[in-house]
Amino acid sequence: MNAQSAAVERRRDRASMDERPSAEAALDAAAADFAARAGALADLLQRWRRPALARTVLASLLAGDGDTFRELLRDFDPPLTGKCWWLRGVIEQIVEAAEFRTVCRLRTDLTAGERGIYLQLALQYRQEGAAWLPFASGDALRATGAIGPVIVPGPFLDALRAEGLVICVDEPVELAGLQQALAKPGPLCA
Repeated sequence: MNAQSAAVERRRDRASMDERPSAEAALDAAAADFAARAGALADLLQRWRRPALARTVLASLLAGDGDTFRELLRDFDPPLTGKCWWLRGVIEQIVEAAEFRTVCRLRTDLTAGERGIYLQLALQYRQEGAAWLPFASGDALRATGAIGPVIVPGPFLDALRAEGLVICVDEPVELAGLQQALAKPGPLCA
């Protein structure tokens, strides 16, 4: 490519860059799109706040009545592809009964000395007739980012906790509830 061709090419690149929206303009466009979707959802949920209509929504989902469900969405027109599928997921999240429980897991980054303590405690509590004891391989206990096995509440957990061998955190627990009874979105949204 000669110098003149290269200069023309650089001018074209600069011109096409000038035509691209700025980061601020792109953010403004994304915010406007988000506001339109949020507004459409707010309007729909405002209508569905009436208990009789909320009952109709849930009854259509429980019965897998796609005609009724789609009719309830008739005025819901956000700039969104797959709105029926998306909204069915939103409804599932709304009716989901979330519960958290403290769960203790064996740490996965145990040192050699800590693995020895774990083994001593595991054998001791197994001989004493303690409940289920997880035995994890050394590789599993050293795996970076691995999630350790759950240690059930009881004296074994208390001993591991005293040695600092477990991590206890609140974790979501799946509960049986209405969400399991809702119709799948495929037939509902067809």
